[in-house]
Amino acid sequence: MPSQSWMPMGAASGLLIFGMGMTLMTAGVPFCGYVAIAGLAVVFLFIFLWALEGPGGYHIAVPEPEKPSTPAPAPGHQRIPAGHH
Repeated sequence: MPSQSWMPMGAASGLLIFGMGMTLMTAGVPFCGYVAIAGLAVVFLFIFLWALEGPGGYHIAVPEPEKPSTPAPAPGHQRIPAGHH
């Protein structure tokens, strides 16, 4: 089962910062373009870290099926060992 990852939440917070920076920049608030650029940097950073993240999680072991017992030869038949013809 895969483990939880915080990287998508970090990338989403970067998108939130980017969106707020762009909104404030179009409203005329000075220096909000830098906030938008910082938001994009956060997005790319978290996506990069997400790509480098190991698989984590754990594996549920499935038990091996039991091998069926070898049936006895039918009466009147002789079992020949492998390799002897």
